[in-house]
Amino acid sequence: MSETHFLSDRPTPSKTLVGVLCSTDQGQPLQLLFSADRLLDLGAVERILGGRISRSAGSPVTLNIGGQAASCASIANAPTLLDQALADQPMWHIETELGWVAMAQREIASHWPRTAVHVLTRPLASLTPELLENTAHITRQIENLTGRRVRKRLDETLEMPPLPHTATEIIRLKLDPDAGTNELAAAVETDASLAAQVVSWANSPYYAAPGQVASVADAVIRVLGYDMVINLALGLSLGKSVTPPKGRRGEPSFWTQSVYCAASMQALAQAIPPNHRPNVGLAYLSGLLFNFGQLVLTHVFPDQARDIERYQQVNPHVPSRYIDRHLLSLEREQLSAELLESWRLPEAVCDALRYQHQPTVNTENSRYSKLLFVATRLLAAHGRVSARPGDISDALLDELGLTRSVLDSTLTQVLGGAANLDSMARDLDA
Repeated sequence: MSETHFLSDRPTPSKTLVGVLCSTDQGQPLQLLFSADRLLDLGAVERILGGRISRSAGSPVTLNIGGQAASCASIANAPTLLDQALADQPMWHIETELGWVAMAQREIASHWPRTAVHVLTRPLASLTPELLENTAHITRQIENLTGRRVRKRLDETLEMPPLPHTATEIIRLKLDPDAGTNELAAAVETDASLAAQVVSWANSPYYAAPGQVASVADAVIRVLGYDMVINLALGLSLGKSVTPPKGRRGEPSFWTQSVYCAASMQALAQAIPPNHRPNVGLAYLSGLLFNFGQLVLTHVFPDQARDIERYQQVNPHVPSRYIDRHLLSLEREQLSAELLESWRLPEAVCDALRYQHQPTVNTENSRYSKLLFVATRLLAAHGRVSARPGDISDALLDELGLTRSVLDSTLTQVLGGAANLDSMARDLDA
């Protein structure tokens, strides 16, 4: 008698099937099966096989569920390597076109020709972030990865391009409480491309400026304000210091993600009651730089970045930070935060990037990191950033002074300006 049945509750990660179809270097199909609470160790798989594998596409298998035919894209009719941890589970939870089902391992195994069981994975729970908050650990890992001692200036150790003069001057102005519009306009206008971008943004229909904005000073005074322009100019200058990586096919570009995240952070911050509201300009800058770690990673560690991309292809269920921890023993967000800190960017922005995936971490600046957590999860659910969608707890919203209705209205506002935001991103991608 079949034990197969539809699930009424959420699937259990340790029983949830993740299937990846690959090709060996001889061109033979190979299916890898493991559970959703684990990371597929590509290095371990390739050591077992004695050669490289690459992700490939195949046809889904049709399952019989209580007399109903249901297509299942998670499995294929191909020789299979099965992870030991999943092999120890007699019942598996499987996603089909009709919904989630529980099916006995012995029933589903009849859909492929042969199976070998090996240790292919490591638990995601073993890739914990605690050590990543230790600066000495981060320094040690950077030294291990670069083969060089961390110097006084981290950008020199990482062999990053020199900080643009304009960015250096804008950082100086941010630290000067007496700096004004004329000094900011003069600093931005030393970079003609940056000045043109600031003026272009001020003229965007997204900001609904009355009349034509003709200069950086005009953008400051009439449309964006000093705080917005100084953070916008700084974010654009830093982002342009390194060529953005090409994203995976179907994913939004680096600048598309940055522009949407910045707009969302600005809108969310403005929606928070004034007595709890974080600095809107710093929230905007945190959003604009939220994936700066991707720039740093691909520039400083190109070989490791390629390995991370290969791991991501066979671990579609896993956020990139777990793969970073597995291969680098640190996260790209930690790396970028350390670098921006060495450049004397505001501590609030550095902490926002550093803890953006850890909403339970409480620091003096945790409003920014928690707001960034909310913004990226909102946008991920609509494909505007490459982060994985995730739950946003009511407790977190209460702590920030936000509500579900505010999230909905913010998302409507941001997505309503999609044509203008996309245009702004295309200008930066050009």
